[in-house]
Amino acid sequence: MGKRGPAKTPTKILENRDSPVATTRRKRGEPDTACVRLECPKYVSAEGRKWWRSIAGTLYAAGITSRQDELALCLLANTIAEYFEAKQTRDELPSIWCTSEKGGVYQHPIVAEVNAKARDVLRLLQQFGMTPATRADVSALPKRLAEIDEKAEYFK
Repeated sequence: MGKRGPAKTPTKILENRDSPVATTRRKRGEPDTACVRLECPKYVSAEGRKWWRSIAGTLYAAGITSRQDELALCLLANTIAEYFEAKQTRDELPSIWCTSEKGGVYQHPIVAEVNAKARDVLRLLQQFGMTPATRADVSALPKRLAEIDEKAEYFK
């Protein structure tokens, strides 16, 4: 059985909100993970690399990527690429319905694969706070955004 209640807000986000809960978590011994720009590993597919760049950049700008996120981000990028590949295959079918030799009608197996990949992508996006519902819990990061603005002004 899963944990009860909503998922905990990441401590980095709480720190950016100046929430006292972040300090409480640090005192309890939660590891401090530095925000780093993640490089795309070699084992991410070519199509997944396109998604990696987009997603990793967005998460880095929000200040919530760390080394521990690399594998989950790989899964997300590859799963999105697999979803679009399966969707393209489904779209090329003349019909999503098949007929058996006995005359029974059933759904083409690629349709189930597309639906499963869509669920997987959604679940992974939620883990990173990248859906509208989870984004409501993951507020903007004023400290991180201010740092980016200061750096941009310096390098102009």
